[in-house]
Amino acid sequence: MFRRSTIVLVLLGAIGLPYVVSNGGRISQAVTKAGSHLGLTEAPEANASAAGEQTVEQNAALPGGVGPATGALMPTVEVQPLPTVFRWDVTTAWVLANWKRVSTNLADIDLKGYRVALVSGTSEGDVAGSLTYYFNSHQRVQRIVFQGITGDARPLVHLMATQHQFTRQITPDPGEYLYKLSERGKVIGELRITVSPIVRQETSRERFSVSLRMDRPSKL
Repeated sequence: MFRRSTIVLVLLGAIGLPYVVSNGGRISQAVTKAGSHLGLTEAPEANASAAGEQTVEQNAALPGGVGPATGALMPTVEVQPLPTVFRWDVTTAWVLANWKRVSTNLADIDLKGYRVALVSGTSEGDVAGSLTYYFNSHQRVQRIVFQGITGDARPLVHLMATQHQFTRQITPDPGEYLYKLSERGKVIGELRITVSPIVRQETSRERFSVSLRMDRPSKL
């Protein structure tokens, strides 16, 4: 499972969203409390009943999921598979319908941001992190930004290469993997994957840090 300390550190850091799977009730409560303090999650008292039902429903669809007694998933985290989130036909209605908590107090020049906590699953090839969609004045996704972690970056790299035509770039840093998408000589997409400074067997799902930013191609 994703390391508990990482949950708290990222939540209190610049990303500002709880974004990982937790297998301990006390940690889940602590993250939810911290998120409530930041205005990102509902108070546990107001959401206790609904959270229990949500956890049961989500766990039933996950391999190796555990019941509500051990709190497998934070009630504010919805699981979304990788192919469903990194695409250009996403709408604001879809985002609001698929995540219970969406931060909309974001802006980037003429774009409106919608930030959510993303967990794509429980395998090492899944990701956990902060996902932001930026919509233009025509209510179309103009930019997608993701910051997070994964234990095996190959599924994400394959998705970016096959569906978005990202290509590998050689960097002087042997611990970094860089993939880019260019259009008319301008870089419109960049995926950076960095090996964690320390990799432990019990935290195998945190082997890599992931940073992804992609702008909508003009042909779409």
